[in-house]
Amino acid sequence: MRIDHQIQVLEKDLLKLKNESKFVEEVIDGVVDLGRKKQSESFEILKGRNYASDKDIVSPPKPSDRLLPLTLLEEDYTYHYLYRKPMGSMTLEKMEELRKQIVKVKAHIEELSSTSIYELWRNELDKFEEEYEKFIADREKRAAIAPSQDRSPQRKTEKRKTEKRKR
Repeated sequence: MRIDHQIQVLEKDLLKLKNESKFVEEVIDGVVDLGRKKQSESFEILKGRNYASDKDIVSPPKPSDRLLPLTLLEEDYTYHYLYRKPMGSMTLEKMEELRKQIVKVKAHIEELSSTSIYELWRNELDKFEEEYEKFIADREKRAAIAPSQDRSPQRKTEKRKTEKRKR
């Protein structure tokens, strides 16, 4: 079902956020030091510290994506989502930001888990109606402001035909 899929995606996001938070904390504390090491050595360190690999974080390809190259099959244990993080993001502020995101994702998972399919459908329909009403109001507002400034191709073509007839 759709809710189950959304929860699975959120759980992968949560796992990634938890691992990123742990990584930033361990780099700040000096527990993990990947400086002056080969990538393969760094990946072994991350594997030994029980970080989730890219394979665990990335959703499997959809059947429609079959033509895309599967780079994750080349190496089962890559940690690019951690390894490629800029050193400037290894700060206490980033760690706090990640922790806040973790709380939000957990709350969203909890909310989805306790929502029935009907409630989800109803909530999404309500959001759609709100956005549609904003769209209509904005469209009417623009039409009221500049009705003479219609620059549509059809209007221009009509003007040209009228001008030719007058000649």
